[in-house]
Amino acid sequence: MAKRYDIEITPFEAISGTPEVLRLPESGPLIVPGGGLLSGAVYARLDVDLLIELADGSRLIVQDYFASANLHAIVTEAGAHIGPDVVAALAGIDAAATVNLASIGATIGRLETMLGDAEIVRADGSRVEAEPGMLIARGDRIETDSDGSAGFLFADESTFAVAGDARAIFEDLVFDPDSTAAHATFVVQEGTFSFSSGGIAAIDGAFAIKTPSATLHVDGASGAGRVEGDGGTMVTYLRADDVGDGAIRVSNPAGTQILDSSYEVTTVDDYFSVPSNIFRLGPRDAVEHFGDALAPLPDALAMMPKSLLSTARGADPASRAVAAEAEKNGFAEERDLSLGLDSDIQVDCEIAFEIAARKAAIACSTRDAADEALGDAASAENAARKQAADVGDLADAKQQDADNLRAEAMQVFRNLKSGMMHLKVPFVRL
Repeated sequence: MAKRYDIEITPFEAISGTPEVLRLPESGPLIVPGGGLLSGAVYARLDVDLLIELADGSRLIVQDYFASANLHAIVTEAGAHIGPDVVAALAGIDAAATVNLASIGATIGRLETMLGDAEIVRADGSRVEAEPGMLIARGDRIETDSDGSAGFLFADESTFAVAGDARAIFEDLVFDPDSTAAHATFVVQEGTFSFSSGGIAAIDGAFAIKTPSATLHVDGASGAGRVEGDGGTMVTYLRADDVGDGAIRVSNPAGTQILDSSYEVTTVDDYFSVPSNIFRLGPRDAVEHFGDALAPLPDALAMMPKSLLSTARGADPASRAVAAEAEKNGFAEERDLSLGLDSDIQVDCEIAFEIAARKAAIACSTRDAADEALGDAASAENAARKQAADVGDLADAKQQDADNLRAEAMQVFRNLKSGMMHLKVPFVRL
């Protein structure tokens, strides 16, 4: 199947065959014919049109998809869904403008760990072989082969990793520890991933990970997830006991679930389905489902539960039961783990804890900046209240003076009136 860059640099007239042209409905999702898996498709934009190449090679053009501020979700006839924000992120920049955008991507992080084969797709569509130490810019995408994995460290000391057959986009990241103007958005199109939040996540709602079926709002938390070929998403909260508490809010238009305890899990079938009730996996099954993405995470040794890192294969019956139920819903995985993650972690313990320490320092700095801003706002409010109170007191004093003057004037008037009534005028006879 072609890559997005191949579509972007191919003129319309050179496309073999006739792409099917789709028009947007007045409301509701756009229905794409066929039963292709949308998360595995290639998306590109040309002016206001959306180009899609499905896994079977068929191509579609959605006219005026980007002309409206309110984008449409996309649904196949087979029932696969993908949200509009993910479509926009996957489509990337306007192909007509790529010549002028090669140098504008701001550096936001660095590739720290690497196994197997992977590529970085730049915002302009160009591809480079992934190597440890290379810088990552806003809008870059990571694509791993079946044996590949990659771990990243970002400006706010947050970390992110993907396992084999994964695709993820670093859509945006802005961080300034001295202000509250910080946010990050990553998009996972497919595959297993893990993450540990940094300074940005100290600001409520500022760190988001989007998948075809849900958005993960990460608030001072770490965890892992999997996006299946049909866009279904499984998410778990994973956090070391000696690290501060946090939460992962998993939401879409249909509903929300909040994970705030290690090994809690929710699954989301598609963009219009309510996230499932929360259930728990044992450490062994968490390793089975997410271990390939936890191993390359740069600070996994410092941020993940010790029971997860040291566990051996062979789960307890209760955990097996919930895992079997999850697998029945489309989250099956063929893996054979003889040990836990201790021997698989790609970064040594000293580096992991150094990253965690820097991350904690930045998070504290961000919280301090937010607290200082709140303190300044409170001080300004108190000063305004005091000024208003002073003005009120002055107004009251002037009103009292006016009342006193009015009372004095009335007394003078009454005195004059009384004097005139007793005044004797002599009568003169002519």
